[in-house]
Amino acid sequence: MNISQHYKFRLLPNKEQEILLNQAIGSAR
Repeated sequence: MNISQHYKFRLLPNKEQEILLNQAIGSAR
């Protein structure tokens, strides 16, 4: 995860973070 993505995550609501994290984990598998 690069710094720009980290800052974007901090700006997003928790639910959006969970969705994006789930998508990232799902695509990594």
